[in-house]
Amino acid sequence: MSNLALTYSRQGLWKEAEKLGVQVLEIRKRALGAEHPDTLTSMSILALTYLDQGLWKKAEKLVVQVLEIRKRVLGAEHPGTLESMSILASTYSRQGLWKDAEKLRVQVLEIGKRVLGAEHPDTLTSMHNVALTYHRHSRRDEAIEMMKNVVNLSTKVKGPDHPHTLGSVEALNHWTHTAAASPPRWKRTKHLQQRPEGLERQMEGLMASQREPKKALENRGWIRRLKRVLVP
Repeated sequence: MSNLALTYSRQGLWKEAEKLGVQVLEIRKRALGAEHPDTLTSMSILALTYLDQGLWKKAEKLVVQVLEIRKRVLGAEHPGTLESMSILASTYSRQGLWKDAEKLRVQVLEIGKRVLGAEHPDTLTSMHNVALTYHRHSRRDEAIEMMKNVVNLSTKVKGPDHPHTLGSVEALNHWTHTAAASPPRWKRTKHLQQRPEGLERQMEGLMASQREPKKALENRGWIRRLKRVLVP
């Protein structure tokens, strides 16, 4: 049922995804308990479904619950806790609460660097998201420098043609390109086209952490992070 709900979500069938998500959550709460890892994953999936529908407050309420439980059970620096912080930051961002989103994203990045390492895929995701947040706050130079780092590291770790690398390249190209400028310094791929309007929203969850729990997609046991390849 979880996988079917995610399939509906990817197809834009939000109501169907929501209905199934609620059913799965209720079953898992009853069978496994409110704090079981699989129950928390179902809550995260449902929150993302709400997020896709623009139901910010509903999404925020669920994610806050998951975050509080994971902090208590797993610890403040566990990857699962960081996952929930990232989703909550996304709910803040969608509501225009940029400062709140930035605060959480910077925390996730700092913890990720310390716990996972600077080149870990989840850390690169956090850097990507912080760069997006900086750009929204008109901290353009900081955003560009950080996104350059993301592009370089992602190229090294994942390869130049990985969707995450290409997404970061696309954001960087958009930020550095002007009508009178020479062609962008960063290699573009023929498979991507520049999207001037709404690029940042589309890019927001390109990399991990903002859309689909990999656990549900792969039907494995509980894992540590979300993988969102949307874009976003």
